[in-house]
Amino acid sequence: MALDKLTSDMITDGTIVAADIAAGAIGPNLGSSDEWIRTNSNQINQDITIPSGTNALSVGPINLNVANSITVNGVYTII
Repeated sequence: MALDKLTSDMITDGTIVAADIAAGAIGPNLGSSDEWIRTNSNQINQDITIPSGTNALSVGPINLNVANSITVNGVYTII
């Protein structure tokens, strides 16, 4: 799914979480062929929900803070 505009609704409904933006999952050239490398943090320090009908991807290893959780209603893949 190529996006040309990030909206606050995407953040609040869990489609894209603010931590993704800070970790580089959403780059300055969103949807552009100029995105060669994307990064993600290896530490999750907030509750995350992956909505049904969506796919999520992380490059591991991923450490989950014991006070937080990941709820997977869609598909979550760690490579």
